[in-house]
Amino acid sequence: MAISKLSDDLIIEIAKQLKQTADNNQSLYAFIQVCQRWNRYGLPMFYGNIAISNETLQPFTRSFNAAAHGPSVRSLTLHIKQDLGIPPQLRASNPLLFPKKADEPDSIENSLPERVAEFVTLIPHFSNLSSFSLKMDLSSSRSVPRATLIKLLEALPASCTHLELDTNAQDHREEGEDAHVCDAIRDVLPRMQNARIRISAMCCKMFGTKDTALDEFTPLQLPNLKSLVLNCAIASGLQVQSCGGLDWTGQAKGPDAGVELAWRQVTSSLMNLVAHDTEGNLADACIYALNATLIADVTQTTIRANLVTQETSAFPILRLSRPFQDPSYYSVRMLDGSAQVVNLSSQIESLVEGHIWRDIRGGSRLPTVLSKAGRTVLPSFAWGCAVVPLPGQTEEEWIAENKSKGLPSFLWDEEKVGRQIMRAEIRTGDRFLGVVPIKLDIPEGWVIAHGRLISAPD
Repeated sequence: MAISKLSDDLIIEIAKQLKQTADNNQSLYAFIQVCQRWNRYGLPMFYGNIAISNETLQPFTRSFNAAAHGPSVRSLTLHIKQDLGIPPQLRASNPLLFPKKADEPDSIENSLPERVAEFVTLIPHFSNLSSFSLKMDLSSSRSVPRATLIKLLEALPASCTHLELDTNAQDHREEGEDAHVCDAIRDVLPRMQNARIRISAMCCKMFGTKDTALDEFTPLQLPNLKSLVLNCAIASGLQVQSCGGLDWTGQAKGPDAGVELAWRQVTSSLMNLVAHDTEGNLADACIYALNATLIADVTQTTIRANLVTQETSAFPILRLSRPFQDPSYYSVRMLDGSAQVVNLSSQIESLVEGHIWRDIRGGSRLPTVLSKAGRTVLPSFAWGCAVVPLPGQTEEEWIAENKSKGLPSFLWDEEKVGRQIMRAEIRTGDRFLGVVPIKLDIPEGWVIAHGRLISAPD
């Protein structure tokens, strides 16, 4: 059959399959070069969802024809992945140990703030942008200026109603600089349908205005909100700090760091916001605040506080692999009794958050509600997008596969007694916002001695 005889529906289906099955846009690019008709149907998919990483940030910024194609971009993802180069701070302190080769490119850390700032200048050209995601992997040597984050938020067009801003607490301001990201977030939140936020300093001003003289807090009205996820901790359990005079450092803190942590302000202001929702706009919204305990031996507790229902889901995270073993494996125990094995902290967060945001094949990040619309007949710019599935192995399957190699003592203890001794739980009342570990459920007749479960002595 001649190309000209193909129906419009078939051409669109071909483009959709190319989008769903490829990890990059090369095949789709070849598709839109076939003829003008194919170009017309394929172009919205080609430019509709753009994902940029460390390697492509600068080339994209300097070569993308934003004036011509900017209006076609509907979702934009900037994923700052972990840089495998030598951190400049380490090289500067140990020049003899880490000499720079003549042909070695500069580490992304040397110019990350400048590259992101240059990228921000393109954003006003994306006049039909619906979803924006900035997600940074955890690193020991990178940070983005908060002044740049503020410019980014200010540059988002009014059409942008889905926002992910996750620096993994890797953002900073200069000492004495007035750069308060919470104010900029507050300005865009009223139009948002889905938002996910984690920055290194957060406070109540993200969700309203405070009159310090009268000690009154006026919360925002969020008539469009479907989901809001605020993460107040990073994978290790270190927490985000509260905004204030000492917040210029850009790292998460331990509970003994001597600074106020954001958890209390974030949760109290969100509860205030929900309480003042007189129109009932938030009754069906998912408004979550997340936190975590510090890792103790091989266990950790991650909590998800639902500020609408005022109940907390506490999830045990068990490290299955030995320290420094690569890759690391973790079991996330869910409320229904199931346990999912994953190997990335971002996968743990996705499970605990309830998959409100998902990774899309090709690198984009989208709210799940949009990715679902893209896989059905519902009208959506996410048409042709495919969600990247999480690893499908259960804890039971992992144990069966690895038992001969040796299991963590925690799992051996559970096998002794024939059931889980650490399970996910719901917390309400006085325990609602407590950031405390899940208690071990030790069966009668057993005790913990020297870190192991043994039969209680007679």
